[in-house]
Amino acid sequence: MKFITFLTAVLLSVRVSAAEQAPAPSYLTEPPPKTAKLNEVIKFKPKEGYHFNLEAPQECGAGEAFEVSTSSLKCQFTAGGEQSVSLKICGDKETVCLFEDFKVLVEGPAAAGPAAGTGLSEEEPALPGFLLNVPEAALGQAKREHKLLLIDFFGKWCPFCRIMEDTVLTQPAFLEASRNMVRVSLDVDKPAAREWLTRFRPAGYPTYLVADAELREIGRSFGGGLESFNAWLKEQETWKAQPIADARAKAASLDEAGKLRVAQAYMDEKSWDKARELLAGLKTRTGLYLDAVARIKEAEDKKDAGLPALYREMIGRFDGSDGTEAEGSVMDWIAALHKLEPAAAKPYLDDLGTYIGRLKTSKEAAREGYAGPDIYVGLAEAMDEAGLPEKARAFYIRAAGAYAELAEKADPGSAKGLRMGQARYLSRVKLYDEAAAVYGDLVEKFPGEYAFHRSYAGLLSELKKYPEALREASLAYDLSYGNIHLDIALMKARIEMKQKNKAASLKTLDDAIASVELPADSKLGAHGSYRRLKEYRKEVEVLK
Repeated sequence: MKFITFLTAVLLSVRVSAAEQAPAPSYLTEPPPKTAKLNEVIKFKPKEGYHFNLEAPQECGAGEAFEVSTSSLKCQFTAGGEQSVSLKICGDKETVCLFEDFKVLVEGPAAAGPAAGTGLSEEEPALPGFLLNVPEAALGQAKREHKLLLIDFFGKWCPFCRIMEDTVLTQPAFLEASRNMVRVSLDVDKPAAREWLTRFRPAGYPTYLVADAELREIGRSFGGGLESFNAWLKEQETWKAQPIADARAKAASLDEAGKLRVAQAYMDEKSWDKARELLAGLKTRTGLYLDAVARIKEAEDKKDAGLPALYREMIGRFDGSDGTEAEGSVMDWIAALHKLEPAAAKPYLDDLGTYIGRLKTSKEAAREGYAGPDIYVGLAEAMDEAGLPEKARAFYIRAAGAYAELAEKADPGSAKGLRMGQARYLSRVKLYDEAAAVYGDLVEKFPGEYAFHRSYAGLLSELKKYPEALREASLAYDLSYGNIHLDIALMKARIEMKQKNKAASLKTLDDAIASVELPADSKLGAHGSYRRLKEYRKEVEVLK
């Protein structure tokens, strides 16, 4: 049904304004809220006999509603202060369309630029449909709505986190796949993330963790392509009544899908023997492949003399040459074989182009995270490991080009991670000028983001442009916070030493060390950053 404006003569249009009429009738099932918290997600439903107009803009403060259907929609308020809401509701008999207008006082800072020198970057709005840095609010919502939690542990400096934002977490298909979960993003450099970092111990970033409303883990992932990640989310929903700890306790009695789930968890912990014990006897492609991976890892740990033969066997079974889907670990097995028996690996290396073609169409490889540019990244890292620098270089350049191509097709505001990926792999092959040009463009377009200034500073330092590098490092230092703030202080101090300015370097280090408020958990990253600062200070102090 098309949006009906004031000028439409066929239907009656009535504007209902909570600010102008008293009392104002509401066409929502619940009265509009008067207050909300920053980044809070609020669900609205129309009264019986009415529906939301899908053709009209549903305005929620500075943004638009999401997960919009005729029977419900959600608003998220990403700025503090008084926010205007305008929802368009039509009668089911199509005789009237109404504007439900009201204002909500959002508790939190209004949108503003960063304060220079405060060590606090501008707070970006949460991703659509996500809460941001409010774990207790997310947990409360999960309990009230009897939903699972989807926890996004991310860092603004993390290219893969930002790539996931560009390509998965902002996509309508993802929002649909996760609509029965309470989504919350936790910036790992913010104090708000510390309790759940300690509880769940993510091994790296990004980590996506699904938990129930009692904070019992269901499963975790490091991300992937849109289709494979959405499939993983749906899989977690099937396990919502069985946290992974419960599944481990009765793993032997589980069906095949349950055993595969627990075996994968053991493999993530490098418990190869426990994984193989569960996988024994499973005949599905996934079961056989996981067993092959665990078997090779176990043999590598033992430095088994039969490794070359085992590599050849598993490459032949899982490279897709028999018409089955190619698997991503094959590239690592080829690289490992080359290190042991170069002649045996040569046929596989010569035929990498055919293997790449199979990977691109393999759903199994995509499930592992090998899709798009990540295929080239995986191959580059495997060739690096094999001691084949020219092949590695070629694949890194192809990865950078693939990210650049995706970025060109996207809106600039939705391509930050893709550009970070492009620059990352340009710098891996020491194309520092080209990588610096990418970050130069990012800092010009997004001057309030410390992550871009930080990476730009590192590249300028590699190019020996120390005054420019110090300028960018100083900007990153002023905008950053938490653990990364300490790491940037170390970078700034190193650049100052390259300029032979010992006094400035010591001051940077002393200021950073004095500012530290270490978390109680000694395993969190801030402790390592603090230790590195003190160690470097000792080095600087003795230099003449």
